[in-house]
Amino acid sequence: MGLIESIRRWIDGDGADDPLTMADEQARPRRVWEEFLVKVAREVEAAMQREMFTPPGGITFIPRE
Repeated sequence: MGLIESIRRWIDGDGADDPLTMADEQARPRRVWEEFLVKVAREVEAAMQREMFTPPGGITFIPRE
């Protein structure tokens, strides 16, 4: 399978051979504090994704706080 084919499958949602999914399944169980830090990081990323905006033809802005 070529690079274009793997990108097409990823876009279409066919994640059967997605390396990130396979690595996550094989990862050792996280400790409680690791889970907490991962949840915090995911929430920060989600907030940044929700609040960022790109004006037409401009750079992307992320509001402070």
